[in-house]
Amino acid sequence: MKKTVFLVLVWVSCALVSACADGGDGKNNNAFNVNNLNNTNNVNNANNASQPAIYSVAPSRGPLAGGTEVTIYGNRFAEDAAVSIGGVDAGAVNRISASALSVMTPAGSAPGPVAVTVTQTGGEATLANGFTYEESTAVDISWCAFHAPESTTTLANAATESLYGRVFADGVTTGTGRGAGITAQVGFGTAGTDPATDPSWIWVQANFHRDVDDGVNDEYYASLTPTELGTFDMAFRFNGGGNWIYCDLDGSDNGYAPDRAAELTVTEPTDPMPDWCTLQFPSTINGSVEAPVGPIFGRVFKAGVTVGPGAGAGLIGELGYGPLDSHPGTDPGWQWVRAAYHTDVDQHNNDEFQADLTITQPGNYAYAYRFSYQAGPWLYCDLNGSGDGYSAAFSGKATVDGTSVDTDIDWCNLQYPHETSTVIDTPTTLLFGRVFIDGVTNGVGAGQGVRGQVGYGPTGSDPATSTDWTWSDAAYNTDADGAVPGDRANDEYMTTLTVSVAGDYDLAYRFSRDGGTTWHACDKDGSTNGYSAAQAGLLHVTSAPVQAVDWCVFQHPTAQQNMVAGVPSTNLYGRVYVSGVTDGPGQGAGVLAQFGYGPEGTAPTGGGWTWTPGAYYISVDGLVPGGLANDEYSGTVTIPAAGDYQLAVRFSRDGGTSWTVCDQDGSGNGLQQTLLTEANVTSAQAFSVISVSPTWGPVAGGQTLTLTGTGFAPGMTVTVGGVPCSGVSVTNASSATCQTGAATAVGRGTVTATLVADNASLTDGYFYAPYMTPQMNGLLGEWTPVYRVAQNAVATDWGASDVLTALYVAYDDTTLYFAIDGGCGVGNAVLLYLDTDYGAGTGVRLGSALSDNTGELDNAISGGFNVTDATFGAEWAVGTKSMTVKTLGSYADLAGLRNIVMNASNFPWYDQEQVAIGTQVIEIAIPFSVLGITTGTRQLAVFGLISDWSGQSYSNQSFPSGMTANTIANPIPITIVR
Repeated sequence: MKKTVFLVLVWVSCALVSACADGGDGKNNNAFNVNNLNNTNNVNNANNASQPAIYSVAPSRGPLAGGTEVTIYGNRFAEDAAVSIGGVDAGAVNRISASALSVMTPAGSAPGPVAVTVTQTGGEATLANGFTYEESTAVDISWCAFHAPESTTTLANAATESLYGRVFADGVTTGTGRGAGITAQVGFGTAGTDPATDPSWIWVQANFHRDVDDGVNDEYYASLTPTELGTFDMAFRFNGGGNWIYCDLDGSDNGYAPDRAAELTVTEPTDPMPDWCTLQFPSTINGSVEAPVGPIFGRVFKAGVTVGPGAGAGLIGELGYGPLDSHPGTDPGWQWVRAAYHTDVDQHNNDEFQADLTITQPGNYAYAYRFSYQAGPWLYCDLNGSGDGYSAAFSGKATVDGTSVDTDIDWCNLQYPHETSTVIDTPTTLLFGRVFIDGVTNGVGAGQGVRGQVGYGPTGSDPATSTDWTWSDAAYNTDADGAVPGDRANDEYMTTLTVSVAGDYDLAYRFSRDGGTTWHACDKDGSTNGYSAAQAGLLHVTSAPVQAVDWCVFQHPTAQQNMVAGVPSTNLYGRVYVSGVTDGPGQGAGVLAQFGYGPEGTAPTGGGWTWTPGAYYISVDGLVPGGLANDEYSGTVTIPAAGDYQLAVRFSRDGGTSWTVCDQDGSGNGLQQTLLTEANVTSAQAFSVISVSPTWGPVAGGQTLTLTGTGFAPGMTVTVGGVPCSGVSVTNASSATCQTGAATAVGRGTVTATLVADNASLTDGYFYAPYMTPQMNGLLGEWTPVYRVAQNAVATDWGASDVLTALYVAYDDTTLYFAIDGGCGVGNAVLLYLDTDYGAGTGVRLGSALSDNTGELDNAISGGFNVTDATFGAEWAVGTKSMTVKTLGSYADLAGLRNIVMNASNFPWYDQEQVAIGTQVIEIAIPFSVLGITTGTRQLAVFGLISDWSGQSYSNQSFPSGMTANTIANPIPITIVR
């Protein structure tokens, strides 16, 4: 998507020169009405910097006798603010911030709701029915606790993960659902201080989450958004109409103590963020299905950016809506639309944005704003502003009337797992289902108006007719491919189930488009052929703990291993997931790992296999990036006799009584003999080379290698790919080191050791990589022929300024580099199209599939090329138009990187790539992190063109050389080994 700031700058500059009409070359230039800058915000808030505003009061009710400590949330509260409740002066006011005041309620005159008023120099604000006096006695809260997490880390101005607190009040929390009359808040303050007496603590309203502990206690949750760096204490507090009760990690029975507080660490963001934002107006909206409602306004402040007239550069605003009592930064189901800059406010310090909402399903929703600076993290804003974090209590509230017309579901399924086990009253592992609704679930984000549930019922029953099924709401998880790889047509949902009665059950998903009036059931093979009990998932619920492994995989290596009898193998790696055990950093308790070998074709679950213990190695991500859900183990095997074998890993949770064996594609679909790693073991020789480490290095040489083998002795010489390895040092009979020399070509080379008349080789044991960090100065001096991957054999037919002579490729630890000996004239573009998973066949092969013509470079990229290699599919395009430079940290219309598969009609732009220009020279640098390329071996492919401004006409030159009628037959393969 284009960065709003760039388009605004282009439009304004056009307006200043009085005209920006369609050019004679047929380009479509966007027009901008400068009169929009003169619009004022007629939203009845008067933009008065001294006028206070009240949004809410918490707790909102209390006893008639008074004495309830309440927090008044709003905006623009001054130092001299005074508060009255029901017309009675509340006395001393604690001004927590410009958006929060704390007072004690005075005695009321009669039960019922009363107004809350804030009066200060310059204005007054009143919240009608802001507090309710009650005759009944306050709820007696007997116990509360800060439940989880014990510690957490977040970035300044970014929301934490969800924080959970629990509370017990006899006869109140023991029922189903939220216990009435209880207010919950979570807060943070200076480490070591008492939140009951320190007024600097910042509190955020918490929302009811669920019944816990056999229904005895109520659990609440919320997130915090701290603005200052440092380490802080966190606490929950609960109010039943009297004084707050404060809770630390071990509960309130022994009082609150700072040494038992949860810990919050706030670090500096690595990417820039706005300093402050707010959902400005209105606080509530009412509308109808499919009818736009608005405008809705939000404001943002970024020091040095929003100050002064006009839109601040680099800012993006979005307006979104989602489920009530949810956090837009951490909870699924939120939908976002781009907001437009509206005007300057607050003496030109803040920028105001506006947008409309169109909601497709009836119901009640929350809405909020979020802002990003220079494509950095989002800052979320409620009616109370971002200064004290986002709180669902201060979200905007939308009520949408009407009836959804279309109730059809095109397809859905129970995705995974198809069979699982759990213990009574213990949540299952995550259960996933997928749904496709044409025009709704396509593309990025959750499809609007879709509701998913997972359920269980009697074996063999029909969930559409049986009343014995129990259902639980599922949350949107991610986009998933549908019929076409890369189309992201399906939405995936996830949740867990908790069952109280042991037994075996059928398992299924169901989806609705009309709020739950009409449901469509889904089994394992999808809903196209209807629901069948034979295709239901299976859920086993036992009364005793099941010490089971949820999933495991033989991670590496997957290629055949050539081993020597009696010599340990290279390191073998396996991964395991056990819900609630392996999650998070560190080793999960009670897990055993073993690596084994057996004769080829024999089952590792039977006899004849030999197993050796593995050791915990590291925690790695599972389904959710950053979750560290899996534990990785490593180990070796030593096979004593020559022959053909297979390798596997297995895991146990019951001390080795039972094992789960894992192959290369994981245990989810059972053990498959063909997916076990092969091992060819030869007899030990007097002189042999078994392995080399590392297995790759720079083509320029200088890499220190360690060789392992047998029979090593002083006087041994080594060559790698025919190039002598210098400084050979024999450590012992099985280990030696040396330094690689400079190779003449990129590629794999055989490692050969020679001792007197004996030779020992490791075929293709080392990869000479185009490893280099060029200076990005527009010069080709560093780009020697060894880095060249293409050279043109045809003369250009477009003239001397439009020529492609040679293409070079290199990379270092973090970045992929291209250099082009050549360039283009004014208005034309040099383009490279890159496939980062060459061989998969996913991505773009036809330029006619691309339709983004709103940007200069984008228009050229959306061309008329055709790639006939069915295993190729480009995900990325990079280039320069009119030989334009692109610097680090900037967005450019005429140069840079574009993602061409995410949105064919509106390519996302990036700011971390560079394009350097010289005299008929182009250098390009793209971080691997942007391309999604991780460590290991990766096969890429690329082709290059010179295009006219429209992308519909190409020079006769191309990379590789020999393009005919705009058709590329064989792109250039690039092997990345990291």
